[in-house]
Amino acid sequence: MQETYPRESTVSAAGAQQLVQQCVKLGLLHDSSSSSARRHDRPSAEADDDLETFRKLQKDPFQTFSFDMNCQLISSDRSEYYTREGLIRALVKRLDEHGGGGGGGRQARNTLCEDLYVHPRFLGDDSPLLRILPSSVQVMGTDLVSEQYWKDLREAIAKEVKEQGSVEVVKLANQHMIPVEVFLGKVVSKIDEAHWIESSNTLVSDTYMKELRSSVVSGFKSCTEPTLISKMCDDNSWDMDVVLEWLIQESKNGRLPGEVHVDATGKNAATALFLPDIYTSTQRNEVMTFIADNGFISRDRAINHGLSIPKIADLVEESYDDIEIQGDVLMVGGIVLQKMLLAVQVCLATGFVDLLDHFPAELVRADILQDFLSRADFSAEQGLLVMSGAQAVLVARSFVDDVASSVLPPLVQAFAKARAEEIVSATTASTGLDEDIDEESARSGKEKARSRKARVKKNNQKHDEIVGVVPLSKVALAMFDQFPNTPMTDFDREDVPDLVNGVDWIDEEDCDVLLAEFCKAALYTDDFRSQCEKTTEAEIRRLKSAKQSKATLSRKDEAAQIRGVERAFEEVFVHLCFLIQANAKFLAYAENSSAVDDNTLEALRSEMLQCYCADLTSRITQYCLFKNEDDSIFTFMQDEEKSKDEANNEVSSLPPFCAAVDVAARHYGRAYLSCPPPREPLPVLRESLSGTQGVTLARQWVLCGGETYHGGVRGSENDGSLYVRPGSISEFMGHVQENCLSLCGLPFKKLDKKSEKQFLFHRRQTLVGLLEAATDPTAILELTIMILFQQVKQLIVSGVELRGGILRMLREERKISKEVADMLELLDSEISGSGPVSDNLVDAVRDCGLCRDIAKHEVKPRI
Repeated sequence: MQETYPRESTVSAAGAQQLVQQCVKLGLLHDSSSSSARRHDRPSAEADDDLETFRKLQKDPFQTFSFDMNCQLISSDRSEYYTREGLIRALVKRLDEHGGGGGGGRQARNTLCEDLYVHPRFLGDDSPLLRILPSSVQVMGTDLVSEQYWKDLREAIAKEVKEQGSVEVVKLANQHMIPVEVFLGKVVSKIDEAHWIESSNTLVSDTYMKELRSSVVSGFKSCTEPTLISKMCDDNSWDMDVVLEWLIQESKNGRLPGEVHVDATGKNAATALFLPDIYTSTQRNEVMTFIADNGFISRDRAINHGLSIPKIADLVEESYDDIEIQGDVLMVGGIVLQKMLLAVQVCLATGFVDLLDHFPAELVRADILQDFLSRADFSAEQGLLVMSGAQAVLVARSFVDDVASSVLPPLVQAFAKARAEEIVSATTASTGLDEDIDEESARSGKEKARSRKARVKKNNQKHDEIVGVVPLSKVALAMFDQFPNTPMTDFDREDVPDLVNGVDWIDEEDCDVLLAEFCKAALYTDDFRSQCEKTTEAEIRRLKSAKQSKATLSRKDEAAQIRGVERAFEEVFVHLCFLIQANAKFLAYAENSSAVDDNTLEALRSEMLQCYCADLTSRITQYCLFKNEDDSIFTFMQDEEKSKDEANNEVSSLPPFCAAVDVAARHYGRAYLSCPPPREPLPVLRESLSGTQGVTLARQWVLCGGETYHGGVRGSENDGSLYVRPGSISEFMGHVQENCLSLCGLPFKKLDKKSEKQFLFHRRQTLVGLLEAATDPTAILELTIMILFQQVKQLIVSGVELRGGILRMLREERKISKEVADMLELLDSEISGSGPVSDNLVDAVRDCGLCRDIAKHEVKPRI
């Protein structure tokens, strides 16, 4: 049965042509090719009403179509024609009834054309019909969608969100094949029963939001430390903006025990921080404890505790009434002052104090330290503050005076000699040249004399202006040598030249070297500059006087000989000082070694006193007698050593006490003081030298032990046993350090790191040369032990215990392999035995001594 259509919208095929013509005449269809086409004045009332209603809905001006657009003959089993308005009404009706799902309202444009038997081009993208669709119908891609569709969809989505609690918008949009932007505008934005979380693009229900808010608040209530809100949100997949808004609300309402800290600009929510009250309370307690202990807190420390300086000030004011804020530091004046008073006491007692031992780095600032030094009544007469970079040292005036009196005089004297020679040489050359010129022009002897005096005066004035002072680098180096254990010299001596190179006395900028800043602040005084000038001037006068005087020529040879003796003695004196200190260092190591028993220790102590200490004492005694021009009645060695020493000195023009010190000797000779009987040497020595020299030297011999001088070993009258007067290494060291300068004019030379390094280097070279030339197995073994001990421990060894306790200690060192130790002991046993000694074994031991690194040395198998 043929389907019928509304009378006002379709006609049968039989009268189609006639109907079209009639519609054109009536104005229902318009022929755009006719310029006179116009609307009929009297259309039917029903058509008029429908058309006007449609146009009011559209609110669009009337549009003209060509004939092909006004009607379309559909080739089918029932051909029909549509008017423009009729086609749109049919589309809307079809869309509402059959479009989309069960509720309708959405249909593809092509499908609608098929259902209405019209060509798809009438609903194509460029079709004018799409521009006159009613407002209740929208074009969405290739579909037409009615308002009812959106309404039904919103209801369905709201129901789904309510059931599931949370639904992803993208997932919903894809499910319904709707662009996300359209879905957000048509659906999401108009659902009152759901909430859209923008960051996660999710729709959630009211119930879900309440539960989520409760979870968020509970989560942050459980925090005990500062928590980055963004991290908490990332860990729990929460929306940052929503959570931040909730936290601010809950914190203001007092339902969240804590504070929310957001960037002041409000633009950087990622840095928002939640501070729990329990943490804030803990931090406040820690801040108060820190301030009570240290008397201050800096801004950086305050930030680490989550508090600002003003908040801390409010907190601290409850307990302290002397709060001060200087820059970015809050201080309790009373506590800081107590620390400064303690530092001042230590400084005055010890000579100096490192303020970093009493104050944290935040307070080591010139303004703060000067302020509190003033409050502590620390004046310039008591000392001075020296700062460089992050270092600060308080130095007592007494220490400055000690440094100035011990360091500066020899430097000033040496400087004055060198500088005076330069000035005199320059003056002599200049004066001589001018004199040659003037001699040609001078008319009389008086004129020449006056001219020469004027030139000399002029040159003297010129050179007085450029005398200068001792270079700062030399002063710094000398201070390091004499005062190595101070905060100003807390680095390696080798670094001193590089650190102070180029630093001048008058440099106002901090050179970042505390030692240099100390020298500039403490030693560069008017008195120092005056000493340099006066000493140089005195030396200049002496040099000029020496040049002019001929009286000294007669004693020239004698003075030169004396200076040669003095230089030679000074050299051996330094070597003996180093040798004694190096042996004392080894003895201290041996005392803590498990491989050494008490008998071995006693033998090592006795050998040091009778050899090295007694030799130094013997040489000083002979030098003092030489300086006093005293014909000595003393002998300084035992009878068996006397002939050797005399033979060694027959070819030398220097006295015996200037003989070179053999620092590489395997067995050092023993010194022994005696004099012709019946008197003992010590009483004679006390009387032989003027002043206290004799008494001081006698005391030094006593400290070497009774076996080093005649009368030091006495027999008992009762049982005939011997009593040996004991010596003392520690007392001997203190005695020579205190009295050498007064005895021989030379201070006891301390073995610093640089000197020790050079001393050990030259000693090893000597030992290696001896080992290479040695042929005796005993000498090869002992030299190897000496070299290896110096290599692995940087200590010197020698004496009778080389093959005894010293070999046992060497075997305990981890750098000495078992193979090497066994080989050394095997050679020792073969030497001690009555049989022959293996040449291969001797060569293998020699190779060990000559190797650069015994830890890497591979012992070759003996054939």
